[in-house]
Amino acid sequence: MKRVSCTLIATFFAACSLWLPRTLRAEPHEAGPGATPEYAAQLTYVRGVGAEQCPDEAALRGAVARRLGQDPFAAARGQRFRIEVSVASGRILGHIALVDDTGKPAGVREFEGSRDCGEVVTALALAVSLAINPNLVVTDEPEPLAPASNSVEPPNAQARLAPAPSSVQAPANADSGQTERAREKAGPAGFGRLSIGGFALGAVGIGPSANFGGSLAVRLRVIDALTVTLEGRADTPATGNLESGGSVKTQLYAGVLAPCWHVRFAAGCAVALLGSYHAESRGLNESGSDSALYSALGGRLAAEYPLSSRFSVQIRAELLSTLTPPTLLRNGQTPVWSAPAVSGGLGLGVFGQIL
Repeated sequence: MKRVSCTLIATFFAACSLWLPRTLRAEPHEAGPGATPEYAAQLTYVRGVGAEQCPDEAALRGAVARRLGQDPFAAARGQRFRIEVSVASGRILGHIALVDDTGKPAGVREFEGSRDCGEVVTALALAVSLAINPNLVVTDEPEPLAPASNSVEPPNAQARLAPAPSSVQAPANADSGQTERAREKAGPAGFGRLSIGGFALGAVGIGPSANFGGSLAVRLRVIDALTVTLEGRADTPATGNLESGGSVKTQLYAGVLAPCWHVRFAAGCAVALLGSYHAESRGLNESGSDSALYSALGGRLAAEYPLSSRFSVQIRAELLSTLTPPTLLRNGQTPVWSAPAVSGGLGLGVFGQIL
């Protein structure tokens, strides 16, 4: 509808240019035989209350200059045009007048538009161009001028000229969708560039019985959804009876590397564990203790929820396959106990974002 009304206005002024009264025409000045006519006129442009967002004077002058091939207002001489744009009852009003030396209007044209101020000012620019050069041939539809970028619209004008709700809702939805996607990538609170955490652990399959422990973790976010966590882990001793009599006590100290892929509040991790395994036998003919290398690979599933803007709580479960199961020997020769080939564990802890 806006392009149609703009065409109608342009056509109206093009058709009327043949019978516009002479008082609304600024005649060209010939620069010489065969030379391009020099157009000269003066311009006063006013944006009334509510029309502060309409195109400014520079935009109007530029539109006229493009039509005529030169800026008729650069010389600041010739007949004077006064153009005013205002708002009334939610509609844009355009007023163009050619004034005499006393400031009185010698010729006037008025028209109105709906909500598109750029369309109205474009039509005003075309009318001025036709008044300055009645022989101007209009072969194309004028492109509506853009609103002024540095204007400040008062509250009452904003209420009258506010766009329809549907035109505002789309960007809001788009921003909401972008925010939601960013939130999914960034994960919960505490999921910063660098975080530290502490965990309480429970495990089975590490020693002869279930045991507990703890770990300290440092987590680095590599990309939006990928993190790498380094942990230092220490388990409490686990004690169990041997079938041949006596008992065995074991304890693990280890380092853990866990790269994780996060999707919102969930994460899947690969886990590599390497540490020192200490075993001690009691109640045997020959009791003693020894240490051995302990290594394992496996996976972890975790869920993380925000506690505040910088802290989050994480619960996780993991399953590991032991690569080098330590074996306890009796008298240095007879195996009496060997670490299980598979272990599992649960953990609960808190991460705090520091960067």
